[in-house]
Parts: sequence; C-alpha cells; structure tokens
Amino acid sequence: HARQLREPVLSWNTTYESLLGTNRPFPQLIPLSEMVDFLVDVWEQEGLYD
Repeated sequence: HARQLREPVLSWNTTYESLLGTNRPFPQLIPLSEMVDFLVDVWEQEGLYD
C-alpha cells in the first residue's frame, strides 16, 4: 500500500499563534506527523526543544 505524497496542510509561514491562538476548529484536518513537525520547529525556535 503506497503512501500518497500530499501537499502539506500547514503553509511554511504558519505561526503558533495563528494556528493555536484561537479556539476555532482547523479549516481542514492536519495529519499528526505534520503537526508534530510544526510543534518541534516552533519549540526549537523558542529554545524549548534541544
């Protein structure tokens, strides 16, 4: 079962505040692996994840 390559749901310039600073639901589902990558990037930028 081959995995289909998909365009990322999150754009390269999505910020933590724009994504998680609201209680509105996401406009579309975000794959877990993409959300984890996003959070790790944010945490690395903030020095929280070394």
